[in-house]
Amino acid sequence: MGIGKDAFNAFWTVVSEGAAVSFAHADSSGAFISSATLQDGASDLPWSVFFDATGRSYAIGMADGPATQALDLAVYKASLSGDAVESRTLFDSGFANNELVFDAKAPGWIVGAAQSAGPADFEVDGDRSLSMALWRFDPSLGTVESSTISSRAGFDFGTGLAVDADGSLWIAGYSARPDAPDIGGLDLALWHYASDGQTLLGGPFLKPGYLSDLDGGITARVHVAADAVYVAATRINGAAGFDVAF
Repeated sequence: MGIGKDAFNAFWTVVSEGAAVSFAHADSSGAFISSATLQDGASDLPWSVFFDATGRSYAIGMADGPATQALDLAVYKASLSGDAVESRTLFDSGFANNELVFDAKAPGWIVGAAQSAGPADFEVDGDRSLSMALWRFDPSLGTVESSTISSRAGFDFGTGLAVDADGSLWIAGYSARPDAPDIGGLDLALWHYASDGQTLLGGPFLKPGYLSDLDGGITARVHVAADAVYVAATRINGAAGFDVAF
């Protein structure tokens, strides 16, 4: 569900064990050291592993439980030994609805979508409004704040994040067309923000007809090189299946 390697080449992994979600710690050979349960952690959903400037490890994803509005953004800080959760930070963007978290990168950026309207339970039919959301986590304070929320036609979300050498942010995801057809109504989207996470430098750059809905793979990832930006994303094909497009 999520994996990262720290400065000592040890592995930190978010794993699902039935309905329970754990944050596991293994040495550089993969041998198990310890694990801690992530209280109310949402299973079968994306997770990211993040390390702060001091090397402390965090699991970033979603939580759903008595203390949350629906699916809330959740940041879990592991103890030094990895056998316990030292702290948990929950965040809701103010809509009392779902926060969908897809990716996180140092020094604390988190990307996904904020649901502002519609049923919180995805098993319930109904129209939903989603905006691409960028949040910033401050490890020194243990706080999360909303940096940017953006929507073209009420159904946008970011699923991949990269930080450029100048600190600017590239976000890959999907954006619904205002006149979205039944097939291929979600365009691949790429946003470029300044290092403050608020100033839009470019985009959204759009490639039409990539997805029809949230079914299938909805992951788009972005990689920044010295002279280019690369995006890999799921795209529907003519056989009613999915391809990976670059």
